[in-house]
Amino acid sequence: QVVVEIGPTPNGGPSTASATIVINEFRTSGPSGPNDEFIELRNLGNAPVDLTGWSIAINTATNHRESLGRILGPAVVSPGCYYLLTGAGGPNAYSSGGIALGDFRWASTFFQDDTSFALLDPPGNLIDQVGLSASPLSTEGPPLGPLVGRSRERPADSNDNASDFRPSGQDNPRNMGSSCQ
Repeated sequence: QVVVEIGPTPNGGPSTASATIVINEFRTSGPSGPNDEFIELRNLGNAPVDLTGWSIAINTATNHRESLGRILGPAVVSPGCYYLLTGAGGPNAYSSGGIALGDFRWASTFFQDDTSFALLDPPGNLIDQVGLSASPLSTEGPPLGPLVGRSRERPADSNDNASDFRPSGQDNPRNMGSSCQ
């Protein structure tokens, strides 16, 4: 089981708790514009996880979280598998060839190029986060800063976004129907 950080610690990052779902890849603005965006979640654990009731929240300039809505069931993600959240543009899909159908679609524009966001479980506990700006609500190390025109993927989870995420060579958003690894 992978350890993911939850809640504040003295260094400004989250404290440690056991969890298995991470933000695995994301893109802030796709080929079809600012509503063409995605967040890919991945189960790194050894047991299925039900994402029903979980949410992605953006962190606003006034330092509070705004939920994009709760994931509706069924949303059970098997070990090594993915769950894809997509933006408001298009028919529940990320435009990368039209092949990345979202498992969940939020209704409004989510990302700005400097948005920070968090994954929350049903009670609102912080499970994972990505800081693209200096918002104190989404910090795992220094902010990543904007990256326009490409997605970022996470090959590791050390709870330092700058170390964990790298620009991807090619967008590869995966959903519940994708092969698990």
